[in-house]
Amino acid sequence: TNIGLTEIRTDTYHHVSVYNPPLGGGISQSLNLTVNAPTMPPVSTTTPRGTFNLRKQTTGGTGDVTFNFTGVFSDSITVNTAIGTGVNTYNLNVGTYTIAEASKPGWSLSSIVCTSNGMPNGTANLANRSTTFTITANTTTTCTFRNTNP
Repeated sequence: TNIGLTEIRTDTYHHVSVYNPPLGGGISQSLNLTVNAPTMPPVSTTTPRGTFNLRKQTTGGTGDVTFNFTGVFSDSITVNTAIGTGVNTYNLNVGTYTIAEASKPGWSLSSIVCTSNGMPNGTANLANRSTTFTITANTTTTCTFRNTNP
């Protein structure tokens, strides 16, 4: 005998009884099946993210200059020294990250400043040319690397 079940949901308790009537006066058989659905924690369909702006400022120099970065990602920013600023924007998962600027002949790194929504965020290490910062959900964090060319 084929038995069809029309619905068993995973979020409830189920009790199913099946009765197989005897053919030709035989013995009846029954089957009881109990399904207890496990309790599952809610599943998040989105990963918390924040915006990260990698900002490059220059003083001095001429023309376009490219600065390279490593750490949470490898990237570069090309800055036209007449304008003096370049920005790359990223959407990052919540967490703590480190980014470092590669040295550039003729340029000195004078400061690294990170802020989140206007408040200080991160720890800069000029000797290592790096900073560690935290991304929190729905905030914008900006790290500015300033270089001068005497």
